Amino acid sequence: MSAVLDSVHFFARAKRPQRIIIAYGDHVRTFTIRPWLIAALGGAALVFGFLYLCATGYLVFHDDLLGASISRQARMQRAYEDRIATLRSDLDRVTSRQLLNQQAVESEMNRIASRQSALDARQDSIAALSQAVRSAGVPVGLPAAAAADSQEAAPDAANTPASDSEDTDPQTTGAVAPVQASVVSPLSFNLPLRLPGAAAPSPSSPSAGLASVDASLDKLARDQTAYVDSVAFNVSERADKIARILTQLGQRVPPSHTPASADIGGPLVDIDDNADPGTFRSSVDLIAGEVDRFGVIRRMATQLPLSRPFADAMITSGFGARLDPFLGRPALHTGVDFRAAAGSPARATAGGTVIIAGYTGGYGNMVEIDHGNGITTRYGHLSEIDVTVGQVVAKDAIIGHTGSTGRSTGPHLHYEVRVDGAPIDPMTFINAGHNIASLL
Repeated sequence: MSAVLDSVHFFARAKRPQRIIIAYGDHVRTFTIRPWLIAALGGAALVFGFLYLCATGYLVFHDDLLGASISRQARMQRAYEDRIATLRSDLDRVTSRQLLNQQAVESEMNRIASRQSALDARQDSIAALSQAVRSAGVPVGLPAAAAADSQEAAPDAANTPASDSEDTDPQTTGAVAPVQASVVSPLSFNLPLRLPGAAAPSPSSPSAGLASVDASLDKLARDQTAYVDSVAFNVSERADKIARILTQLGQRVPPSHTPASADIGGPLVDIDDNADPGTFRSSVDLIAGEVDRFGVIRRMATQLPLSRPFADAMITSGFGARLDPFLGRPALHTGVDFRAAAGSPARATAGGTVIIAGYTGGYGNMVEIDHGNGITTRYGHLSEIDVTVGQVVAKDAIIGHTGSTGRSTGPHLHYEVRVDGAPIDPMTFINAGHNIASLL
């Protein structure tokens, strides 16, 4: 109990100001210290002690902290350098790939331009062949499939100005449409970088545009080859068929470049669709020779009397031996008699020059026309003659009108065909005309 009272007494006294007396010699000084000042000095002492301890700890552990900080900074720097190196490597790879893509596009453009020039040169050969085909009168065009491909290969053909020549063949003449610079500009490549796993290039990319142009050139090359093949097949086949018929009529026709009697052979190797212009021109020149041969043969056929003087007239007396209508004994009938009403127009069965036009014995009023190559035709028993000697007449021209003059029992037309002056059965030529008609 006494200890508690002592503590109370101490705190009671501590709240009172404390006086400090300092005496030295004759001098005495007195200081009064307040309780709060004591508390402030004590707190300051505590703060100083804490700071002293922190400073001492920092000095003790300074090297370890600095080393850890430096190590952390080094790791961060290495990470940044690795990241920068990776980005630089990616950038170099992207740049190299873009350069390679640009070089590839430029190389592809050069290839396409060279191919286009070759097709242009081939097209010149086809244009000349087309002119020869039309001059020869060969009804040849592109096959249906090739023509459809040609329309796709040249979608802008409808916008191309028309030629001044009426002979222009849109399927076989003209130049190849040039590759426009707008397809891809060599000065402004905007190639989309395609990294592994990325999507395919868009249809508007340069590679897609060049692929489309290349496909169009493929179709054009196939069209060119198909046209030449079509001309070759049609011309050769037609020429050979007409030549055989004309040979049977005693005509001398130009021989084929590859006669059937020749001892030739070898494996079949088609001309490549992408053959160079020189090789392509050699094949076109070969076909052009056949076209010229067909033209000669066709002109020979058109100059022959291969048609009837009357389209639907009945034959009343054929060529050859018969009983003479006046004497009743066997005699040679040198022509064919066609029933026709008096005054019906008689037409020339082929073009030629009139060499006889007048009354000629048993023929009565007769017209004879020279068609060349020793072939002539005679038209007898005419009631009227409408041509004169020396006059040049065309096929189907009216040379007179039917009647019954000369040795005749009634109105009809006596029609003869002569070769080198000898009478030939006109039906031989007429039947040949039926066979040739579809080939001309």
